[in-house]
Amino acid sequence: MTITDELLKKIFNKKELDAFRKDYNVNAIRDYAQKCVKSEGGKYCEFVKNFSYQEKQLKQLEKLYDKEYKNFCAKWNRPLGNYSICLPDRFSDSIVKPKMREFLKDFKNYDLHQEYIAEASKIHFIERAIQQLKSALSEFILLIQCADNIIPTTKNRLNTDFYLINNNELEDLDVKTSKWPSFFYDKIKPKDALKLLYEDQGVDRFSSNSRLLIVAPHVKQKANCNLSFQEQLNITYTFEWDYKKKKELNGHYKTSARILFL
Repeated sequence: MTITDELLKKIFNKKELDAFRKDYNVNAIRDYAQKCVKSEGGKYCEFVKNFSYQEKQLKQLEKLYDKEYKNFCAKWNRPLGNYSICLPDRFSDSIVKPKMREFLKDFKNYDLHQEYIAEASKIHFIERAIQQLKSALSEFILLIQCADNIIPTTKNRLNTDFYLINNNELEDLDVKTSKWPSFFYDKIKPKDALKLLYEDQGVDRFSSNSRLLIVAPHVKQKANCNLSFQEQLNITYTFEWDYKKKKELNGHYKTSARILFL
């Protein structure tokens, strides 16, 4: 298989690309890319050093968030709601702008409005840190469990986190992670889970494109799937689904995607 310079540019940054131009073998690319992301300065370096420490940090952040969020809601007389301050990319629209409108009508309480935004920002930061750490942990598990078939991108790329070596061809993998949603049920089938996740996705991050969804385990429930991580990765499900959250996006879709249950 011939690997072009254009493909290498997608996987490596320029410094790494220049060092790698001598070898275009797909397995060598895989091994080199994995070495890059695991070595000092690589995006999974800290997980290689101490994976259990990263898991411990995640648990501590989750406990901290639980405490801070409940205190915040009690202090500002805010309902617990869906246990989130706002959608991931909507802090300004959902928190800052409404509070600014209140401030323009009530200059005397400047300090109070500022305090509210500062405390909301702290909780939002913890929540985003949790999500980022969860995503990184899931991606690292994928890398370790499916090392023979996975080429990681060594820099952040929009909609591409890994390349899957599939029948000696490379397929883009856009990885998204999710906790076990409340609308899942015990023994849910992978195809049904994908349909529900696509239908529930937020407007800001809507996509009908193929994705690899990694779902965290539930304490009591589990999916109707006894396959290994590698076996799950090898299966692509094609399904139809409907979106009903925004007029411009609403419609009937047909998508092919993968799903992995941790």
